Amino acid sequence: MNNVALGGTLTAKKIGMQRAPLAWRVRNGLRFGYWWGWLAHVLGHLYSRLFGAPVLLGKLSAVLTRADGSTVNFGVVGRRVVTTVYVNLLVDELQSSQAGHSTFLYHDSGTGTTAEAAGDSALVLSLIHISEPTRPY
Repeated sequence: MNNVALGGTLTAKKIGMQRAPLAWRVRNGLRFGYWWGWLAHVLGHLYSRLFGAPVLLGKLSAVLTRADGSTVNFGVVGRRVVTTVYVNLLVDELQSSQAGHSTFLYHDSGTGTTAEAAGDSALVLSLIHISEPTRPY
């Protein structure tokens, strides 16, 4: 039987993400909606552990990828709201053989004066304007 020996050196470099600016993180962390969502998230996990019941929890995290390839991690930007439209899509996928998630091309965010709600199906003012959605890969 022949033996093969390997030689040489291997180096590794950790490429970490840049964190969001401190002012943004503080402003995001001080919002009432952020803490209310955090509390709902914790209580949802607790309920699930105590009673063994499944709980659907929503959490949205954001990572900005710049044109030069660098990334900025904004962390959790929203919790708590899962729209009825998404729940219906998920139920339809579980009941059929069609996969609707594979048709999602991007996630949009927006601004407005109305509070988020489970029945929302459209944004008040979209922040992303894409005429022809394309996959980044």
